[in-house]
Amino acid sequence: KAVDDEWREPIRKADIAITELRDRQTPYKTAKQAAKDEAARKVREEADARQKAAQAALHSDDLDERYQAEAELKTAGKLASVANKIERAPTGLRTFWQAEITDPREALKHYLKASPEAFHVMLQELADKDARSPATRRDIPGVTFTECKRAA
Repeated sequence: KAVDDEWREPIRKADIAITELRDRQTPYKTAKQAAKDEAARKVREEADARQKAAQAALHSDDLDERYQAEAELKTAGKLASVANKIERAPTGLRTFWQAEITDPREALKHYLKASPEAFHVMLQELADKDARSPATRRDIPGVTFTECKRAA
């Protein structure tokens, strides 16, 4: 316990420093990833353009054009591989999703149909909270407050 007490504050400070460093790295890593994404997009567009041109040239009667078209298809495939490699490179960023409610009524309708038991639990928690406080205990439609006694 003495060792824990001695190291608690330094560990807390280190955790704060780590969080601060991560927060400061996020804009840099995001910009770096955006540059990689742009490079991959350009390489992929070039590969697609070369592949389309080569596909059109494959139907030519000239054998030299066909040979060039086959070589161009191989080059396009290599470019697509390079684009895939760029996209799969580690980023140092974690992906997460965040929700923003734009229409509360529609969201309520959806979630009420999707998981009514969650709404029952939430409503019970709100009613219990109102029941504990005399100031908020009032006539609420659909809720009955009953006084109960139990051993302390």
